[in-house]
Amino acid sequence: MTLEEGLRPGKSEVTLQMGIVAGRVRSDGAHIPSKESRMRLKSLRIQNFRSCRDVQVDFDSYTCLVGANGAGKSTVLAALNVLFRHAAGTPTPVVALAEEDFTLRDTSRPVEITATFADLTSDEREDFKAYFRQDRLIIKAVAHWDEGSRRADVKQFGARLVMREFAPWFRSKEAGEKVSDLKVIYADLRKVHVGLAAAATRDAMEEALRSFEEANAALCSLVDSEDQFYGWSKGENRLRKYLQWVFVPAVKEAVSEQSEAKNTALGELLQRTIRATVDFDGPLETLKAATEVEYAKIVTAQQSALRDVSLALEARLKRWAHPDARLNIEWQADPEKAVALTGPSARASIGEGGFVGEVSRLGHGLQRSFIVALLQELSTGEPKAAPALLLGFEEPELYQHPPQARHLASTLQELAEGNAQVIVATHSPFFASGRHFESVRVLRKSAILVDETTCTQVSMRKVADSLADALGTRPEEPSALLAAIEQILQPSQRELLFCGLPVLVEGEEDVALIAAQLRLSDRWDEFRRLGGHFVLALGKTNLSRPLAICNELEIPAYVVFDGDGPHADDDEKSRENKRRNERDNKCLMRLAELPEADPLSEQVVRSFRLTMWPTTLSRTVQEDMGLELWRKSSERVRDALGLHGVSGKNGLLLAAVYEDAWNNGARSPALAQVCEDILARGSSKLAAPVSPS
Repeated sequence: MTLEEGLRPGKSEVTLQMGIVAGRVRSDGAHIPSKESRMRLKSLRIQNFRSCRDVQVDFDSYTCLVGANGAGKSTVLAALNVLFRHAAGTPTPVVALAEEDFTLRDTSRPVEITATFADLTSDEREDFKAYFRQDRLIIKAVAHWDEGSRRADVKQFGARLVMREFAPWFRSKEAGEKVSDLKVIYADLRKVHVGLAAAATRDAMEEALRSFEEANAALCSLVDSEDQFYGWSKGENRLRKYLQWVFVPAVKEAVSEQSEAKNTALGELLQRTIRATVDFDGPLETLKAATEVEYAKIVTAQQSALRDVSLALEARLKRWAHPDARLNIEWQADPEKAVALTGPSARASIGEGGFVGEVSRLGHGLQRSFIVALLQELSTGEPKAAPALLLGFEEPELYQHPPQARHLASTLQELAEGNAQVIVATHSPFFASGRHFESVRVLRKSAILVDETTCTQVSMRKVADSLADALGTRPEEPSALLAAIEQILQPSQRELLFCGLPVLVEGEEDVALIAAQLRLSDRWDEFRRLGGHFVLALGKTNLSRPLAICNELEIPAYVVFDGDGPHADDDEKSRENKRRNERDNKCLMRLAELPEADPLSEQVVRSFRLTMWPTTLSRTVQEDMGLELWRKSSERVRDALGLHGVSGKNGLLLAAVYEDAWNNGARSPALAQVCEDILARGSSKLAAPVSPS
């Protein structure tokens, strides 16, 4: 496959699968729903909350938050808990924030968490019509610090994108002004905004103003509603009718999920599934009505027991108070309160082999699997009327063996294709699949403002455009099967998302030699400390894709590749190889910000982002160390390890031969230099590009 393979345009959309990339986006960049349209979280803007000074995170049906410890992944999920007032499983309050919840304790500015929802159904749009503008519903949670109480109460508001110039008309309408007065204001607005349609009635004027706002989003600004529309009860219940937030923290105790209770996964599961098919309310209401009748009969029958007591007390009252005093004692009972019947609660028992018992008796792995099973059921086999599920899952890989983690990742991605939107915060590459690569969000601490979180993401369009610019032509798409096979063969490509210094190489020969040099020169620990990780591309033609992705995600990658010289012009085949190498080398140089370098250089080309060998790395190293010494080292290693039939390109053999040559006093200055350049890249010592040496 050549570098020109990667993108095949269709009529209305393009699909891009480039190594670790696979996804769909319409040609105009719009979202393509993979299922029936339901309300979904489109974006979340977090301001002055913990490590997020001002961060916006966009969400897809499946969104994977990745980043180092302390980067801010949990802060995003915590912000959603504050927005939805979800206290279950959260270690800190969500309705009143502490000073520590403000970024760098800066309480001079409020905490603001703004959520934008899209893809609303007609019923949802009607219910939120006062706040639904430009195909979006915007809600906000705001917390202002109160020095007196030493806390910041969280208030929630509905928000609209409106034109502030129209505010006088709407204020007059709300105040009950006459239509004639509204017409005067409307006429003045038409003088300024010539696009406003003529209107004579109150409703027609309002509709024209709303339509003008819809058509001119750029002229609108975000305005909070004056009433607390999304309050503790009203807002939560109203939004929950259409969207249900379920949060699974990293340390959630499964024993709390065992019994049906409010806010537990099991309770929500039964509410969404079993309760939709099992009707306890009807039979219990019938039983309650009959019981109330019998209860009244019992009370009436026992009323005579109070008669004697009433007469005795009345006689005493007449003697001590007034001769005409009267007293009567009766049983006082409200059947509605006296007869209370509740439906049964569900309690789960699970086990292994012959043991079945309480969830708390089982290991963490099975407990975690139990929670996962509950959440999986939340979005399968439920009625269409059920609210859409928004699932936040923190570190789903915990207590899972690799095969289980892979299966769980697949399960969560399948959930996202149904009536669910899934957000995972993870340290595992299993949950950052190629199929959902465009949904990865990389969070990290800012290089300038160390304590503040930044968020980057990659789009298929940007990667495709980057490759097109580097190649000088639009690439084509590889088959979906080939992309899937590449995913299976190259898990290291997904791991580049989780490392601080990805080193992109063609194959295992490069890894063997560079790793051997780092270890023998006692630089391996530093390489690991910087987050170094080798990413194998299986050939030079595949290097451009992960490099372009690293560029978009602002990951400081370093690329090492062979120039594959010398470049002869003896025949047509040689000339074709030369043209292909020139194109591929130039593409990588452009992506690595070295566009002016000679792609057919007969010397090593170095910069702070790449090294290109004039021939191959293996040949360069052998020439540095001496061909005869390398040959003797190879013979000794093959004899000692019994590797006579093994290819000279075998990574383990190369590393062993390099070590033997090293122990015999040989050195490779070129290999030592590339290792220093890699470490410098990881240390952010981004000096100006080095001239070809």
